Amino acid sequence: MGGDRIGLVRETCHFLIDQLTPNDYLGLFSYSGDVREDLPLLLMTPEARKLAHLVVEALQASGSTALYDGLEAGVRQQMQAEQELQVAESRVVHSCFLFTDGQATDGRQAPDDIVAGLQVLQAPTDQHMTVHTFGFGAGHSVELLQAVAEAQSGIYYFIKTSEDIATGFGDALGGLLSVVAKNVRVGIRPAPAAALTAFRSGGRMLGSALSAPATSTPSLLSAFGTPSRHSASSAQAAAVVPTAAAFNDMFAEETRECLAVLSIQATGPGTEGVVAVAVVAEVDLEYTDAATGLRVQRTLALQVVRSPAPRPEGQLPAELVFVTVARFDTLDAIEAAQRAAEEGDGRDVSGPHGLLDAHQARLAVALLKSPRLEALAEQTRVARDSIKPRARFDQEGTAARANAVQSLKQQRVGTSTFGCAKYAEQYDVKAKKAYRNASARAAEEFYSKIWTPGHLDTWTPGHLDTWAPGHLGAWSPGRLDTWTPGRLNAWTPGHLGPAPGGRCKCVDMATLFNTGLAASQLPLPRRHELVAAAALAPALAPVFQAGEQPVPAVADLDAQLQALCERVRAAPPAAPAAHAVAGVPVVPLPSEAAAAAGEAVGALSLSAVPEYKQYGVSEGEVVRAVISVKAAAEASQRAQVALTCVLDRSGSMNGDLIGLASQLPLPRRHELVAAAAQAPALAPVFQAGEQPVPAVADLDAQLQALCERVRAAPPAAPAAPAAVGVPVVPLPSEAAAAAGEAVGALSLSAVPEYEQYGVSEGEVVRAVISVKAAAEASQRAQVALTCVLDRSGSMNGDLIGLVKETCHFLIDQLTPNDYLGLFSYSGDVREDLPLLLMTPEARKLAHLVVEELQADGSTALYDGLEAGVRQQMQAEQELQVAGSRVVHTCFLFTDGQATDGPRQPDAIVAGLQVLQAPTDQHVTVHTFGFGDGHSVELLQAVAEAQSGIYYFIKTSEDIATGFGDALGGLLSVVAKNVRVGIRPAPAAALTAFRSGGRMLGSAVSAPAVSTPSRHSAASARGARSAQAAAVVPTAAAFNDMFAEETRECLAALSIQAAGPGTEGSAAAAVVAEVDLEYTDAATGLRVQRTLALQIVRSPAPRPEGQLPAELVFVTVARFETLDAIEAAQRAAEEGDGQDVSGPHGLLDAHQARLAVAPLKSPRLEALAEQTRVARDSIRPRALFDQEGTAARANAVQSLKQQRVATSTYASPQYAAAYDVKAKKDFRYASATANEQYRSKKAIGK
Repeated sequence: MGGDRIGLVRETCHFLIDQLTPNDYLGLFSYSGDVREDLPLLLMTPEARKLAHLVVEALQASGSTALYDGLEAGVRQQMQAEQELQVAESRVVHSCFLFTDGQATDGRQAPDDIVAGLQVLQAPTDQHMTVHTFGFGAGHSVELLQAVAEAQSGIYYFIKTSEDIATGFGDALGGLLSVVAKNVRVGIRPAPAAALTAFRSGGRMLGSALSAPATSTPSLLSAFGTPSRHSASSAQAAAVVPTAAAFNDMFAEETRECLAVLSIQATGPGTEGVVAVAVVAEVDLEYTDAATGLRVQRTLALQVVRSPAPRPEGQLPAELVFVTVARFDTLDAIEAAQRAAEEGDGRDVSGPHGLLDAHQARLAVALLKSPRLEALAEQTRVARDSIKPRARFDQEGTAARANAVQSLKQQRVGTSTFGCAKYAEQYDVKAKKAYRNASARAAEEFYSKIWTPGHLDTWTPGHLDTWAPGHLGAWSPGRLDTWTPGRLNAWTPGHLGPAPGGRCKCVDMATLFNTGLAASQLPLPRRHELVAAAALAPALAPVFQAGEQPVPAVADLDAQLQALCERVRAAPPAAPAAHAVAGVPVVPLPSEAAAAAGEAVGALSLSAVPEYKQYGVSEGEVVRAVISVKAAAEASQRAQVALTCVLDRSGSMNGDLIGLASQLPLPRRHELVAAAAQAPALAPVFQAGEQPVPAVADLDAQLQALCERVRAAPPAAPAAPAAVGVPVVPLPSEAAAAAGEAVGALSLSAVPEYEQYGVSEGEVVRAVISVKAAAEASQRAQVALTCVLDRSGSMNGDLIGLVKETCHFLIDQLTPNDYLGLFSYSGDVREDLPLLLMTPEARKLAHLVVEELQADGSTALYDGLEAGVRQQMQAEQELQVAGSRVVHTCFLFTDGQATDGPRQPDAIVAGLQVLQAPTDQHVTVHTFGFGDGHSVELLQAVAEAQSGIYYFIKTSEDIATGFGDALGGLLSVVAKNVRVGIRPAPAAALTAFRSGGRMLGSAVSAPAVSTPSRHSAASARGARSAQAAAVVPTAAAFNDMFAEETRECLAALSIQAAGPGTEGSAAAAVVAEVDLEYTDAATGLRVQRTLALQIVRSPAPRPEGQLPAELVFVTVARFETLDAIEAAQRAAEEGDGQDVSGPHGLLDAHQARLAVAPLKSPRLEALAEQTRVARDSIRPRALFDQEGTAARANAVQSLKQQRVATSTYASPQYAAAYDVKAKKDFRYASATANEQYRSKKAIGK
């Protein structure tokens, strides 16, 4: 979106801003590789208007294209606004404009995937946002933009040249500003003697009539005569037929025509000689008047005349019905031809052409003549000409066909440049014409301006900051000039503008709104009050008066704005004012009287026209009718508008290596990196080391050519390139895979609590199911790791440096068979590295990208995490083949609170669940929180929900240790997708099942028997008295298991008394079957094991005081310790924040029970220490201690999962029981790398 295009988009946005009144809302998002909220949704008061102009003028183009993320952000903004403004008689019309000139390269890319994402986003609240899409030039995906516009009830505009941008924008804006009705619904209810067999419209179809016969609508063009009256009666199969259509909005002068087909029965005896009017259906219209906000309902009877006289042969149908059926027939013919072309060989298009030629011939001999039929014939010709052999693909023709399909469905056209001129003439409206002309004039004025050097060159893209040395770190001429942060795009003069001496940092109002420190904290209808207050503040007023001059700097901006925000929040809402804006009429909100008058007049009219003047009575008939909804010629009063513009600010679209790599299949991306490293002009980039990265001429063209070459070539044979200091792990052979299955990565055992149980009475059997991993992997798994790194302002200094160094260490531990991806986030999210195999070339690229990380801005934690999890989900789907050996994981780093997007733990966890639910995936996420600023609750919740570990990093020195611990575990995974299940025998019932994994399945009929405490004086048999049914899980899932690791599950079963004749014998009894299933990480094979849980039942009573099995005793103690800590934590949260004696008492009592336990064990001593750590961490609120809170979180985590993070804050005894060799080794290696970094820094290297 570089050059004139971004300039024209700016100028058109300026025009748009000036058309909105102080009653309208405007929001702006822009996207490249990241998404930025440049302007929150604000009422366009004079001050907000000035701010919007400043933000638009600052837009700069660079980077890749995260189209879906930008669109999702815009739709989400409108959904939230609709919910907040959704009051009785709401007059606000909500809409999004999406601009792009390229393909989606980041995040969701396929049309179906993007449409599905929007549906998932909107489904929970049953909202449906209108989205108009604008695609220009030869680079964009017509299919994608057409699919989005159609799914979101919008219009797709094809902009062939830059001059058409203003025309298209003006057309869409003219329609939006002339909306007279919104949330329009048209429905049909057949009379008792009629059945609805078809209902078509250009809106979203709703409802169904399941009992309707499956009657195909006879072509109104069947030999272009009249359709057979009896053709519908022969179809017997039942079909689902929609009964209503929904339209998001209707413009002034617009008409929407729906086609209904009904089968009506013969009239009853005695009616043969009577001509009568019969009601065959009731038609309902419901809409919200956009001028008044009132909901209007209308009902109309669809009547026909039934006569004993036969209908005259050759009687012509009503023109409206004939043309409407012809419109749908033309649509069907074009779509059928399009499908035939897609299913063909890409060379011979005679079949699709034949379909459209036949349709044109039928139109030519139609019994009726009409300008609308001529327009349909021209649409058919346009579509035919657009279908060409694949080798002669034509973007303009494809867009023309898309416009034809869109206009036939919706009776709306975009700009008429590439549509049929006659068809456009039928459906164009006055308001759209007027705005097209006005917008085109604004574009001409832009062209006539003289662009002087330095006009706005001093601005950082999308912000109002001036650039100063140090913005990109320690800058020196040539050092990093050629780089856009995190990309490989060549830098061009003016990209960041000159750095005039002595200029200080200017007001960054866009960042202000992104941080949530000010306007976004306020209710939507009150945000403009903060802008107005800022414009009146002496220190800030010059910002709004700057005009074309440089925006002046403001000292202590954050503090001043925060103070203003608090003042606005505390004050009562300001009375609505009608601000005067030069050249823009003020639209006052209507009074109650005006609203009542508006309802009486009505914005829409309704009519229903049957096909023929009369129908017979003696036999059944097929009645076709058109239901027509016509909008008023102009609105009695203009609606309020809430518009979000989503603007593409990517570079030249496909202009960087990372964006191009993302377009290739995952296993082939590294081939592009390798090709770039070997290209003579690009090789110096990969050899730069500590030297300045050299500039590359025509970088975009060279990279695009390389990408096409890789795409066209057959996949390269798998190679194992040697990386310095990194052993290569070859993929195992089939023989090795078979051997791996035979040996098994996991072993399974089941230990009952006691050696024997009685036979005369029922018993409660507790047992531990233990899954033990091999001491080491027979062969290391492949790893796919995404690191999500916090680059917000608080990470500046040593923290970001240490994170970089630790990432360098991580990169060097991955082999050429492993994948690595990097996302970084502050107020935006950036894909710094797509998931790439770590070949030598990709390794160099990863090191370069990490070195470019700079800390600045706020903290969009959820957005960064979502992007990382989504990357792993897509990778898992793409690599999901039989024998897949890849272990998928995300690492999330932060030192602060989430400030942008979802912030609460429950909301963030719920968002991840919604993201993963449709594909039933579950990506492991390890979280790293350091310092006193982060939310322990949030990171613990995310790690627990995603089967990961939360690491608390107290000081910067601990970063490497924590990262090394997590990496050591990841690289020692021996099994993934582990499932442990239990199936009780017929004489047993499962009453409890606990583990540290995700619980699955249920045994609903199991009695609700609480697992008796080891320390209870009551007999375990006392549990039999509980009668209520309970839901008991029957299986547990673990994402992965490390070498040496053990997972222990506790099961409790109620077994019946043994049958007659067993009193005198001791015998073994199977009380349950235990199933283990997992994927061997070294071989990729799925392994299944089954083990019988046996006990001995004896007539002799169990000796009093017999000790239970130590494993069972300790496991029950572990879960009781967990329950005691969580109960104490809940008690502390529910208390007054001062008195913590209650929570302390709970944990003191538990420690006392552990002290007098009949068994002694180091693991029990470790549990007592965990209890003490948790007790000490619970303090009065005034003495809150981050370290103690994290220690308690680590205790809870380790008790649940039998995993510890670094042992710094956990119990050393507990850590010793569960630590593994691989994690120790990597902690040590990572700490060594950290020391080397500090040594380098100390000597100034």
